[in-house]
Order: sequence, then structure tokens, then C-alpha cells
Amino acid sequence: MSSDARSREYVARQTAAGRTKKEIIRLLKRAIAREIFRYLPTPVTVPDVSDLRPARQAKNITLTSVAEHFGVWPAVISCIERGTRRDDDLANSYRDWLTAAWPRRPNNSSIPRPEVMDDEAMFVRTESLPRTPQQHMTVRVHTPIGTAVVLWRGDPREADGRHLIEWAVDEDIHWGQNTRPAAAAEPELRQEGDRVIMSGRLHLTDDGAAYLQMGHWPVLFDLASPIPSGLDGSWVQISVGSESVALHPYQT
Repeated sequence: MSSDARSREYVARQTAAGRTKKEIIRLLKRAIAREIFRYLPTPVTVPDVSDLRPARQAKNITLTSVAEHFGVWPAVISCIERGTRRDDDLANSYRDWLTAAWPRRPNNSSIPRPEVMDDEAMFVRTESLPRTPQQHMTVRVHTPIGTAVVLWRGDPREADGRHLIEWAVDEDIHWGQNTRPAAAAEPELRQEGDRVIMSGRLHLTDDGAAYLQMGHWPVLFDLASPIPSGLDGSWVQISVGSESVALHPYQT
């Protein structure tokens, strides 16, 4: 009523007509509800962004490199790639930049070894696991800090071998539910039933996301609930479902 020009004009007209402030507020609420309702049944086309992550990985470009180019946090680029955040201008600029970018060669990619190579990527050994036609393909991944069973997002024919990979976790951090202080101050990856347990240092970003630093290896997360004050940089343990953790291999 005090900042919107249309609302101020409406209030002035109704006041001149002799209505009270309470009556005017009730009329405004009805007007807002009618205006919002007109948009509810209107289909909205959401641009497809499923090409961004494969295009980036095909050129061996890390999330951090993209984020530095556009001046945003890596979590922002990750959310755009996964479709959990909509920013059409950034997505279009990102796509144009990827199209023009030269492919990059991972450091020492001709010598696979199980250690961190760059930002979000590390060489790991994977072995394919039996599955039914209805199941997503899973692999057992062997890393320097442990082993777990996760989804495979690469070529099924290349599921067995050594790969430079990037991790994606689609389950958010819920403090006190799937996230708690770690028992030991050391990075770890392990399997517990149908859950993947990740331990490392938790770091919060300015845009409301977080990443788990497991040694030299960061994994991006979204926050579903606030993190208690004073825990930024502390050692935590995150438990997520195996079906929410995926490996995306780079082209080496």
C-alpha cells in the first residue's frame, strides 16, 4: 500500500469512496488473489539445460573454471546444470561460452592414478555392478579415501576402469537428520547399507550453499536447513542415499 503505485492509486480511490482501511486491505487481498490465479493455469516453458554438464565435461572444464569466468560460486553453476536454479541469462551465456571454449586436457591424464587432479575431479577406479533393465546403472567406486556404490552417468561400456570423474549429489543437507559432527577429523567415503557416508570439512558459501572438503576434493551440496552457527569449517559426516550420488566422467 505504501510502495506500489497501482496500490496507492487504488487506496486513494477507495478512501475517497468512504471505505475504511480494513475494508480496503480486504479488497486488495481479493484483487491480488485474482491476479495471481490468472497465472496459475498458464503453462510455463522451462528452457532445457541438460546439455550443459555433458558439454562442459566433454571439454574437460571444471565447475571452478566456469565459476571463475562468470564471477559466481561453483554451486551456482552446479544448480543451473541440474535445473534446480533458473537463470536463463546466465545459462545462455554459459552455453555460448562452452561452445566457443577450447577443449582442455587434464593434467597427466595419460597416467591414471587415484589422486586428486583438479578442483572437483579425481581419478578413481570403477567396477560395474549387476542390474535389471529397470534399474539405473551403478558402479562400485574405489577412491583414495574409501569405497561406495553410486550411480554411473557415463557410457555403460566404460563403467569398468579408471576415470577422471566429477561427483553430483542430489540430496540436500538437513542438519541433525543426514548431517552431524564427524567422529574423527579425517576425510572418509564408505557404504552403509543403501547409504553413502561422506566425511570432511563443511564450508558454507555466500549464496546459501555448501561444499564438503574431503581432503583436496570438494563435493557441492544445497542446504535444506540452516547450519548452526560456528560450524563453518568443522568436520562433519553426511549420509545420503546411494541413488542420489552420481559419477560423471570427463573425456580423457
